Amino acid sequence: MSIPGSETVEVPVLIVGAGPAGLALSVALSRYGVGHLVVERHRGTAHTPRAHIINQRTVEILRHLGISDRFHAVATPQHLMASNLWVTTLAGLEVARSETWGTSAQRAADYRMASPEPMANCPQTVLEPMLLAAARDASADVRFGWEFISLAQDQGGVTSVIQERDGERTLTVRSRYVIGADGARSRVLGQAGLTAEGPDDLARAANIWFRADLSRYLAHRPGVLTWNVMPGPLPPLRLGTMICHKPFTEFVHCRERGQYRGAEMAVDPNHVRGRCWVHDAMVGRCQVNAHHQDQVSGANA
Repeated sequence: MSIPGSETVEVPVLIVGAGPAGLALSVALSRYGVGHLVVERHRGTAHTPRAHIINQRTVEILRHLGISDRFHAVATPQHLMASNLWVTTLAGLEVARSETWGTSAQRAADYRMASPEPMANCPQTVLEPMLLAAARDASADVRFGWEFISLAQDQGGVTSVIQERDGERTLTVRSRYVIGADGARSRVLGQAGLTAEGPDDLARAANIWFRADLSRYLAHRPGVLTWNVMPGPLPPLRLGTMICHKPFTEFVHCRERGQYRGAEMAVDPNHVRGRCWVHDAMVGRCQVNAHHQDQVSGANA
């Protein structure tokens, strides 16, 4: 299924998607000496914070890969995640506060006994560049702006077609494995004849990512999540949830709104950016090729 005139690459593994899963897998394969190519349709790493709480088991994986020190150097440490707040306003009444993420006197020992690594807060705008640098330091071939188009399987492996998004070049990749780390709407998943299971469109939210120095309101009660509970006849959380990504100057304000979906807007990208998104809870299944028991034809990350 190669394209006439296209460049041809042969590697043991093709990874489609350079998000946290794809980049971490690249680091792991490099550690074990497995050749691979990573392709990503977007032009760079995540441009909005997205997922951010990194639990202990995930940090243990980074430790195994030899990059946990890099991770902790850029992440917000556990002790600055301590306080979940419920407030009328940041400058107003604090209704409640809970000690979270293993920072309370009652739970701290449990967390320390459970793992050699503490959890941390690290949005994808920080995590992905760290993983990308680690992957490239290990000599991984990571190509942004290249989109997975199709795959065809045979008894010897998988032939995939990759296309440059900003040009007309195509790439034919011959590999033993193709790994779909391209999200819940994975094209690899569909090409492999697999489906995702579980509910989608559970809720819709609009995120506003902004920078402002809120130290005077939060430094004495550091945490990741602040909920608004403004009293009145309207729903108590109507003003949304504020997520602290960089103490105490970078935040995401999240509001669940039924009328927003799929659009993205920008207002002075140096200070504010907005993004609308949909909650899904879907899981893809892994398929083993009938001809080769060790050949994974596709999996959804």
